[in-house]
Amino acid sequence: MMKRLASAAVSLAACTMLAGCSALPAAGPLGFDINGAATSTVNSTEIDRLPYAVVDITPEALRIIPARSQGSFSGRFTDRRPAPTLTVGIGDTISVSIFEASAGGLFIPAEAGSRSGNFIQLPPQEVDRQGNISIPYAGVLPAAGRTVRQVQNLIEERLRNRAIEPQAVVAITDRRSAQVTILGDVGSSRLTLNPLGERILDVIARAGGTKFAGYEMFVALQRGKERATVTFNQLLSSPEDNVYVLPGDTIYVFRQAPTFLVFGATSQQGQIFFEKENLSMSEALAKIGGLVDTRSDPDAVFLYRFEDRKTAEALGVDTTKLGHSQTVPVVYRTKLRDPANMFVASGFQMRDRDIIYVANSQSVDWLKFISFINSNVSFATNVATVPDIGRRTATTRLVTTGGSITSTP
Repeated sequence: MMKRLASAAVSLAACTMLAGCSALPAAGPLGFDINGAATSTVNSTEIDRLPYAVVDITPEALRIIPARSQGSFSGRFTDRRPAPTLTVGIGDTISVSIFEASAGGLFIPAEAGSRSGNFIQLPPQEVDRQGNISIPYAGVLPAAGRTVRQVQNLIEERLRNRAIEPQAVVAITDRRSAQVTILGDVGSSRLTLNPLGERILDVIARAGGTKFAGYEMFVALQRGKERATVTFNQLLSSPEDNVYVLPGDTIYVFRQAPTFLVFGATSQQGQIFFEKENLSMSEALAKIGGLVDTRSDPDAVFLYRFEDRKTAEALGVDTTKLGHSQTVPVVYRTKLRDPANMFVASGFQMRDRDIIYVANSQSVDWLKFISFINSNVSFATNVATVPDIGRRTATTRLVTTGGSITSTP
């Protein structure tokens, strides 16, 4: 009888393994259920797979790999001239005062007598869509694209034969054509540029400054069809990127806290925030509690990243097989069984959206298999030790303790 019970228990375990019994708990459908129920399947081929390169992290590699991948304002916006001279533009509101040397002229009546300040103040007017303004007895004058001094000279020239030694004073009361738009995690607004010229940091400061730590902030500059993005701290550390702002520019300041993903044989998995400006690979591993020593292979610690093509080529990667984009997929590898590589990992700087993966040791799968076999053999053995139920029906009961079945009289 015991042999028959043991045989039945082993058969039950085998059926459970082979059939994937639907009575067992699960978080959802199994993989083969989903694949089998599909009405159409598109399988990838070797050609479809994304090619990548594997590069060991060495002291020489650290000298080649930049600390961070970043854009550049100075590289994208090559106009590095000093602050532009602001001119009258369409939409600006200007005021015009015209002086004459004495009364009895074009604007000052004779009965006014001789007095200081023989002038008139014309009503403020807006430069129209054609870029013109209108002055009595001078007609329509083109003002857009001219400096204030040039507009004054033009008015005086038009009135020279009509007024008594005319002199004009022109002032821009509302400079709409010289505004920049600043948006995002600052005091968003439209700001009028200072005629002396302003750089990006000047404009951000006027808008109220940033609201978060500098290493979490990014600044995007849109000028016409050109756009570039840099970190806020880069503007502070690289003066050449703190370019002059031009009328019509749009500045977008936004927060994007740097993070990395971690998977595999580590104490913690998921999305992890840097929480500081510079984070090394060893610090990143420490933030997640390190490797699980019962599962991990310290010689199989990988970091996935899209690296700049020129950097990959400098590392010796044949990028001709990795597509034609400016970035190429690279998997960096370090072997932490070597004590020296702890120092190397401390010098390898993490970047936003890096992925760390720690592979299992090759022995883990074998141990999983042995554990599975042992659990089923133990189940069969425990069942086999139950006395003949037919002979002790009234005095024997089965007790389950810790996953094992024992008999109690």
